[in-house]
Amino acid sequence: SRLLDFYFLSRVSSRTGDKTQFSYSAHTFSEPRFLKFLTAYHQVYPLSQIEIEFLPFAYRFFLLNYVIREGARFFRPDLCAQFRRDTAREHLGSSSRLDLTELLKIVS
Repeated sequence: SRLLDFYFLSRVSSRTGDKTQFSYSAHTFSEPRFLKFLTAYHQVYPLSQIEIEFLPFAYRFFLLNYVIREGARFFRPDLCAQFRRDTAREHLGSSSRLDLTELLKIVS
């Protein structure tokens, strides 16, 4: 699904960036820059409500695959351990509580 890349795109468009604190938080889905990107994307490649509702699952897949499963390939051991811990303790649980209200407004 094309939505598998949307979390990465939300991170790229994030004002926060990864300059001082590196996190895999889902807050980037609700940042103004990502909402602006999604609005422009939707005008060219229309998205459905079902696709937006799938985003928490795509985010969870990203966390499980990229951070948990493959993290050791991308990060130093100390960072990998920290990111895996943060993912297990915080981010996976928060994926089921994502507020999609603003994203759904874009496609309605």
